[in-house]
Amino acid sequence: MLHTFSTAHAGQGETPAFGALAYDASTGAIYGETRFGGHFDSSACYQGCGVLFKLTPSGAGYTYGVIYVFKNGSDGSQPNGGLTLVDNGTTATLYGNAASGGTFNCGTSVPEGCGTVFSYSDPGGFATIYKFKGPQPQYGDATQPENGLAYWNGHLYGTSLRGEPLPSGFSYGSIFDVDIKAKTDTVLHRFTNYPGDGGIPEGGPTLVRTAKGLKLYGSTFEGGSSKACPGHNAAPTGCGTLWSYSIK
Repeated sequence: MLHTFSTAHAGQGETPAFGALAYDASTGAIYGETRFGGHFDSSACYQGCGVLFKLTPSGAGYTYGVIYVFKNGSDGSQPNGGLTLVDNGTTATLYGNAASGGTFNCGTSVPEGCGTVFSYSDPGGFATIYKFKGPQPQYGDATQPENGLAYWNGHLYGTSLRGEPLPSGFSYGSIFDVDIKAKTDTVLHRFTNYPGDGGIPEGGPTLVRTAKGLKLYGSTFEGGSSKACPGHNAAPTGCGTLWSYSIK
């Protein structure tokens, strides 16, 4: 066992986030995130805002250390989906997203904040790359990114649980593209649930380079058909889909 999380040491993080750990082959260090613990307040972070941690090789094992504590401000809170490590040969940079915090004018349906995309490097430290603006029609942005990110050529591709609502008023998530240098976001696809589309993307996208270009692959928790799914509930939400998206 490498490390045990405990409420007795909640400042060190609690509940490791869903998603992969990041491994730095040059140092042997392992990086990850917790959804809760760290900094506590009485509002959105009553269970803690989450932390980034590092496992440093030490003898036959590892030493656990917190490298960043989320504050639920412009940095975000509740990181989730795992970290993506990009090594340019000089510096290794971690990329991830936080489901909450950042921008707080997301409408009454998302009082905890729209979420952020962030980076961490050593040296360099923590930086917020993008704060999602919200699902309102005037923004039409992704909201609440909860899954992992895929990197390619200065861009981070991911999925969000919410996005701009459909005419029905419902929101089923989106696929987004964050330009790291420009600090901008482009919504590539807005899920409509059904017919013929999925809803509520689960898990980060996988990026594949093909002879015809780049493609993202992923899955959704709902959609695909208008039938009820026994594994979900009695509502006709569908049982989910597998999807692909070609990057131009």
